[in-house]
Amino acid sequence: MPLRLLLLTLSAGFLFSCANSTPDPQESLPNSPEAVVRAWQALVDKNQFADAKKLSTRATVEFIDALDLMMEMMGDSSVIHTVLNDLSCRENGDRAVCFYSIDEDGELLRDSTILVRENGQWLVDIQEEVLNLQEEMLMELDEFGPLPTEEEMD
Repeated sequence: MPLRLLLLTLSAGFLFSCANSTPDPQESLPNSPEAVVRAWQALVDKNQFADAKKLSTRATVEFIDALDLMMEMMGDSSVIHTVLNDLSCRENGDRAVCFYSIDEDGELLRDSTILVRENGQWLVDIQEEVLNLQEEMLMELDEFGPLPTEEEMD
């Protein structure tokens, strides 16, 4: 009888621990350079910045914060859909670069995204030069004051 009670207790404990365990958040994230770039771009396009930060380095998180602030200042919450054509990535150790083109108003623009692998997870790594450009754009917006509303423009 005690053995049966012990087995029942262990079984119940095992089932309880399985039911309450939380999945590793890394498991649900895409983890190839191509998949990360596509997922990150889709999240940014939808203004899902908190989720995009999960696929971002610290520098890229700062970029996302600046982008979020700029969109808030402009009152822009539009959702877009960026199509990354001919996406091709090259890996070199814990670094990768993905090349693609974007169709913007009928014109194909070539672009690239740099990624780094941190703790086994590929992350978008937007360099400091891009952050400086973003900062300059925000300062220019401040100089002009708030943007006029549609009624003010009529």
